[in-house]
Order: sequence, then C-alpha cells, then structure tokens
Amino acid sequence: MERQSKATELKKLIQDVLKSNGIAPEKLQRKSVKEIIETVSIYQQELEYQNQELLRIQNILTTSEAKYASLFYNAPVGYVIVDSEKNIVNANNAFVQLVGKSKQALQRIKITELIHPSYQDSFYLYFQKQIHAQTIITDTVEIVLLAEDKHVYVSLHAHYQFDESLQRKELFITVNDITAFKQNEIIQKEVQLTLEKTKQEAEINANNYKKLFDISAIGILTIDYDFKILAVNLRYTQITGYASNDITDIDEWMHLTLPDAIARQDFRNWWQQITKHEEQLSVTPTDYEPEIRLRCKNGTFKYFEITAAKTIGCYIVTLNDVTKRTQAENQRHLVTQQLRQIIDLVPSYIYARDATGKFVLVNQAAADVFGLSPEQIIGKTDEAYGATPEQIEAYLASDR
Repeated sequence: MERQSKATELKKLIQDVLKSNGIAPEKLQRKSVKEIIETVSIYQQELEYQNQELLRIQNILTTSEAKYASLFYNAPVGYVIVDSEKNIVNANNAFVQLVGKSKQALQRIKITELIHPSYQDSFYLYFQKQIHAQTIITDTVEIVLLAEDKHVYVSLHAHYQFDESLQRKELFITVNDITAFKQNEIIQKEVQLTLEKTKQEAEINANNYKKLFDISAIGILTIDYDFKILAVNLRYTQITGYASNDITDIDEWMHLTLPDAIARQDFRNWWQQITKHEEQLSVTPTDYEPEIRLRCKNGTFKYFEITAAKTIGCYIVTLNDVTKRTQAENQRHLVTQQLRQIIDLVPSYIYARDATGKFVLVNQAAADVFGLSPEQIIGKTDEAYGATPEQIEAYLASDR
C-alpha cells in the first residue's frame, strides 16, 4: 500500500515536471522507468539552474535598486517626483533640506504650495507642457520656492515618466538652487546702475568743469603725469598768446616762457616739489617771491601768480596775471627809494610815526642819533630805544 502511494506521488511529480517543460506524458509511455527517471532528472537539474539564475538576477536587481535609490536620495541636487495632479510623490534629501520640510510633510502637499505666488503661472505653463509632451524636453524654468525662513531661487528641469506599477503619469524634476547666482546677478545690476549713475554724474561734472575751464578768469594748463601739456584754456591763450598746439610738454614750456637759465632752474626746483607729493598740493614757485616773470608769445614779459595742484590723472597749473599790480608795486618801491634819497640829504631830523607810535619813516640824520640805520628803526617804537612811557606820550602829543 505504501509502495503504491509512493508510486502515485512519483507519477504526479513526473507529470508536473513534464508539464512545466511542455512535454506530453504520452511520449514517455514507451520508455522504461529508468529512462523516464533520467529524463526527469535532467529537467530537474535544468530547473534548479534556472532557479539559481533567477535568484542571482534578483540579487543584482535588488543591489541596483539600492544603488539607484542611494543616488536619488543622496544626490547633491534636489530631486522631486510629482504626479499629474501636482502631488509630491517622493523627494530626496537635498530637496528636503532646500525647502526645510520633512519628507513625510512633503508627501502630503502639492508642489504648488511651495511656489511663490508670482511664479505660479510660469510653473503651471511649464508643468502642462511637460506632462502632456510625454517625451524628454530640455526646457527649464526659473521660479522661487517658499522655504521655511527664506525665498529660494531655483531652476527646474523636468522629464515625463510613467509608473507602470501604479499606472500614473509623473514628472521627475531636478531642482537646482541658483540663489547665489541670482543674488550676484542682482548685485551686478545694482553695481551697473550705480556705475551708470556715476558715469552720468561724471559726465555732468566734466561738462561743468569744462565750462569753468573755458570761462575761467585765470589762465589754466593741464599737464599729465608724463609732463605732457594736455590743454590750456582760452584765458591762458589771451594772456600769453600760446595755444594748446604751441606747447608739447613742460620742458618746451619752460624754454619758451623762461629764457633766463636761473629762472628755469628756480621753476624746475619748484616743479619737483609738486611732483614728489602724492596728495594734492598748491604752492608758490619760489621762497623769495610769489610771482613769476614769463615771456609771452609776442616777446613781452608779464608777471603771474602761479599755483599747481596734483589731481586724479593730471596736474592743474593756474596763472593769474598780476602784471599791473607788480608794476604798481615796483613803481611804489622806486618812489620810496627816490624819497629816501631826498630826505637823507636833509641835515634836519625827519621822521614819521603811525597812531601806535611805530616809526614808518626815518631819515639818515634822525637814525644817526641812535647810531642805527633807518631800516633798523622803522617798525619800532621809542620804547625800543629807552624812552619812558611819559616821553613816548609826549612825543605822540607833539606829533598830533
């Protein structure tokens, strides 16, 4: 009985093996039991090999799935998957950190809840185009996401995919954070606007300076750092006769206007004081006189007060024509000398004092009383020569 049961079980097993391999049992009816067992054994070995191969492939697929899952979740850029209703299906760690929400919280909302109102229309048009295209499109869109405590500029690149297991359309969206780029772009625009504004102001100032340069009542030369004459204004041409194209550099200017070698050396020493300073500086040409005597183009000489300043890009030299004033001073000096010669010939005492008692005029006869020269007395009072206050007061009273 037991033997018959085992035979029945063996028969069923053989039939199952044959059936699984597409072999009709009738084909083995003419074969011996030994031949049948050998055939079944071969098929069994083949099935075991196939089973092992399936297990190996399953392990490979499991490993690949884990690998690609790791690549998805740990990628340095944000990934988010949304369905056709804009519901968030999945998101990686980078996207979670970017928007400041947990993965569980994201899977309960639509992606539109994360988008700034100003960019809703842009995203809608982009989403509709991508979800209906059902092909890979390289278009991108830039929007602003509402993170927990900030606004984030991002660039979205989406491609269509179909989830066979759930039978639904999805968009796989790559989210690149471009906030730093946008902020830099904003800064660049602000800098550009500032530069444009500064340029406009500089042009206005340049025009104003040019007007002042042209209409100035004093002569002006501009000289670059290589000592080339850049320009002279109209007033300079009027008072000297020289125009811009008449003079090339400072050396030529000195030879044209300072024919005397000593005067040229004095000016050269003064010019060296100007050029050795980094800061703006304005000084007179020499220590002993505030004016300089220059030869004009027509050969005549004039006196000028000269100053210079180092500015951005050039030196500015100004020439104020003081010829008439200098001539008047020279004439006064000559008259003073002539007057001195006359009063020094008078043997009587001649002197004059101002209201404070200081001598303003003394002839030689009066100076000889003190054993001094007139120059040593002028500018001093009687007190300087031992007079008492009462004597000084008496002198002043007599002068009145």
